[in-house]
Amino acid sequence: MNKLFRLTFIFLVFTSFHPSEKESTLKEPIASISTPTAPQIEVAPIQGELYLRSMFAEFPANSFSWEAFKYAMLGKQSLGEQSNFSKPDILTIIDFSKPSTEERLFVVDLKELKILTRSLVAHGRNTGENWAKNFSNVSGSYQSSLGFYKTAETYYGSKGFSMRLDGLEPNINNLARSRAIVVHAADYVSESFAKAHGRLGRSQGCPALPNNMNKKIIQQIEGGSLLFIYAPVDQYLNTSKVLKSSDINAFAPSIGTNSAIAKG
Repeated sequence: MNKLFRLTFIFLVFTSFHPSEKESTLKEPIASISTPTAPQIEVAPIQGELYLRSMFAEFPANSFSWEAFKYAMLGKQSLGEQSNFSKPDILTIIDFSKPSTEERLFVVDLKELKILTRSLVAHGRNTGENWAKNFSNVSGSYQSSLGFYKTAETYYGSKGFSMRLDGLEPNINNLARSRAIVVHAADYVSESFAKAHGRLGRSQGCPALPNNMNKKIIQQIEGGSLLFIYAPVDQYLNTSKVLKSSDINAFAPSIGTNSAIAKG
């Protein structure tokens, strides 16, 4: 029985519990039988968020933030089948709410609810020093771009084994390919560099990886998986059409399914 099935079972048991009709009747005052009751206030359903939080709780506390995970999953649900992901259970989260000196790239197996790989990752030189703060979709900005990407083909270039990315959000990251925003290895992405400089080195906007992790990570995610770069930036969160078209309640588990992500 995989983790998603167990989570769904526990969630359904918890949320479907109601007092018996007999018990409810005994707790009502007799006068209420003939007295009109006040209209019930409709409360927005929160099952979807509860289920996502139960999924998030399966991951180590020192990994990505709840916000990074929540928005990544909302984007996955919103994009659905329209982007034709060949690896639908693989999700890469780059959490720029963390400093560059900490691991902030995570390759996640959503079927097993586990982190396959975690790594340091650099941001663009004009995005910030140790913290990623400024983002752009403009060529020559040397800034990182937030949002959702589809991983694409691999190649050997000036940075060695690399992987192209296709941005899925107009005016946010859709110029990634023309800007040559790719995943590649770099000497400046290492613990020794971070200790010496108080931060990682910075790229021209690419999510650069350590030399010893680059090939492994690219081979895990290449050729059609979802990659999400997150930072707590209101301008992005409020303007992303992918996030605006998402529905968190689509993650509420249904009886007869063992996977909430099947809806996304």
